[in-house]
Amino acid sequence: MRKLGWIVGVALGLFGCNGGGDHVLPILAPGGGGDGGPTTSVTKSAFGLALGGHLGGLGAFLRPNGATDAGAAADAGMADAGTPDAGGIDAGQPDAGAPPPSPWPNQPVTVYGSANGIQELPVVGAQPDEAQNIWLVTHSALYLLKPGETTFHRYTDADGLHLSLSTPPGITAVAGGAPGEAFVGYEGYDTNDPSTMTQAQRDMGKLDRVNLNPDGTISVFRFNVHDTVSINYWENHSVRRLLYDHDYHPGNLYAGFNHGVDRIRGNDYVDHIHVEVCTGGCATNPDALDIGEWRGLAFDPNHGGALWTAGEYSAGLIGWTADLMSWIDNGANPFIVAFGDPYPPFAPVFEPPAEGDSVNLRAVAVAPDGLVWFASGEQWSPATDPMYGIASYRIDTGSFSYYDPTSLGFGTNDLLDLVALPDGRLVFGTHDGLRVWTPPSGAVQSLTMTDGLPGNDVQMMYLDASVTPPALYVGTDGGLAVLRIPATK
Repeated sequence: MRKLGWIVGVALGLFGCNGGGDHVLPILAPGGGGDGGPTTSVTKSAFGLALGGHLGGLGAFLRPNGATDAGAAADAGMADAGTPDAGGIDAGQPDAGAPPPSPWPNQPVTVYGSANGIQELPVVGAQPDEAQNIWLVTHSALYLLKPGETTFHRYTDADGLHLSLSTPPGITAVAGGAPGEAFVGYEGYDTNDPSTMTQAQRDMGKLDRVNLNPDGTISVFRFNVHDTVSINYWENHSVRRLLYDHDYHPGNLYAGFNHGVDRIRGNDYVDHIHVEVCTGGCATNPDALDIGEWRGLAFDPNHGGALWTAGEYSAGLIGWTADLMSWIDNGANPFIVAFGDPYPPFAPVFEPPAEGDSVNLRAVAVAPDGLVWFASGEQWSPATDPMYGIASYRIDTGSFSYYDPTSLGFGTNDLLDLVALPDGRLVFGTHDGLRVWTPPSGAVQSLTMTDGLPGNDVQMMYLDASVTPPALYVGTDGGLAVLRIPATK
């Protein structure tokens, strides 16, 4: 969220985001130490030895470590949606207690596009609900594909959505919820001078809950969220990411906005929490807040499903509470980790020139070994935004390690999204397809349209680990790709 000028500074000082008003904790030294622990710089050249190449395309990507099955399909892996290839990858025998198989095609990649009824591009994102209905969004519509079907149903304002209450580009995010349920986020109205906002502008953006009716129509409930801890009505209009909790505390939805992060359960919500950094330091200049653009949300299984949040200026880990209001209460629910103030010594993940400078975090993911990974990329303009690459964080030691994507062989520093796979590999979305990295060996795969992706410009990704094999949903400028990942034996 861009700095709002003197009028916001006055309002924040009176009601605002620092101290009790916004329920944000003072910074907790990472790992509980007084100095935040060591910061480790990785020798980047050591991770640039095994570079690039398609390594067998998407088929090889779906086999851990690039291994191939004898006689595996040799084509690019592209398949007509809903038409499984008889020679699709064998997922192997799942371990006892493994998730059930998916009702969707099991081949390496299934591509959905205009042939499946998608009328606009790009595909901003797609996720299944708990009945494996696939909910997909473009900037102009919500789409639904039910198991057994090959053509999406399309929904717009005429069906009850609230696109008319958004500003360009329109729809910005989607999340699958309970069976037959989805959530749709919108772009809202933003300004550097909130005193000029009309009531209509204050109501723009926000999000919808969508429920599928038996006759195929939808029922829509709009969350016109507003600040529940102050009178700062201009905050939290534009949704950056939606994350539904299917595993740890089912029924809870988290929304990353242009200002803070909200939690929604049923028809109730609390707004909002965020880590704070301040130009010049929050101790001496608390009104000069630098916060927002929370594009990164991820659950931490090592902390009871606590929520990692990553934004333009910093990141942090917030615990879960049974009571909604306690979740945004400093005293009841302090941040487990909060980066960036004072800086130095507490880096806001990466190490910008000064506190309050953008680090442009686009995504956060927790790997199976407990390492927390961050990706930095453009927020507003690739020509001017600083991009810091990749960072990992060890919460037990409070230490960061840093990696240069160019030295790794990515061919770009502009990282748009990040997913951690069950076998430890990391998948990064870029403007030139996917990069699949295997730390710490350094092996990198580049997956693009030549390997079966419908487009190279990656939007949002989502890993569905509730099915066997897991399914990676990749929205692109050319359509949706769903990649299947056999379980590691």
